[in-house]
Amino acid sequence: MSAGQKKYQIFSEENSMKLFSKKLLTVLAVILSVSALTATALTGCTPKAQDFVFEAEEAILIDTEDEAAKTAQGYKAMTLEQTTEWTEDGSEGPEVTNVGYFSSTGDTIKFVINSSTECTATLTMRAASGVADIATMDWTTFTFTMKEIDLSLGEVVKVTNNDAEVAMTGILPSTPNSSFMNPACYHHFGEGKGNIKLKKGENVILITIVGTMGINVDKITINAASELTFTKTDNSERLPSAA
Repeated sequence: MSAGQKKYQIFSEENSMKLFSKKLLTVLAVILSVSALTATALTGCTPKAQDFVFEAEEAILIDTEDEAAKTAQGYKAMTLEQTTEWTEDGSEGPEVTNVGYFSSTGDTIKFVINSSTECTATLTMRAASGVADIATMDWTTFTFTMKEIDLSLGEVVKVTNNDAEVAMTGILPSTPNSSFMNPACYHHFGEGKGNIKLKKGENVILITIVGTMGINVDKITINAASELTFTKTDNSERLPSAA
């Protein structure tokens, strides 16, 4: 092979390598572009989780059918309470409307919630202990302590989602120096949380009294990567002023 032929061969090989490198870079660029577009598309398909708030006073309220509970001393159907929340320093707290006298075995608060897609979610229930610890009663001042309620024990309420029991955690705090003359002591709110699975379409969440103690329920909040809707129920006849 002559020197000229060798030089031409080297030149041709260099051009071939350059052409191959250029094609390889083009292919890699296309792959990266497709990957980026796919990632963007997938991100757009997954809604960002957000909080949806559903007030207990706008849910379906089902009074107990338990005859023993209905004939027990002090029985009263669920009511809507409009009052102020408890504060540690005794000052007037924010106004709140909640479901009260939620204390008879079988009493149920029913939320019917529609979800745009199937997804897992976190449910938070905001409620207050409605249980006076009579053993702590000071009969000179008629003050007592409201009992703390550990929701994980399941002794007071059961929460279900589409018939599946929800494992709740959280504490409804005790309230010292309570008095029957001070409604705020029944409105020292805490939170309980549990994980739920929502199906596309209608979901039924029930909060049911299972013991002989009660709570006052303000609302539930569901954090979900879905659009949730809720048909409100008019329970205005349960306001004390409507009695």
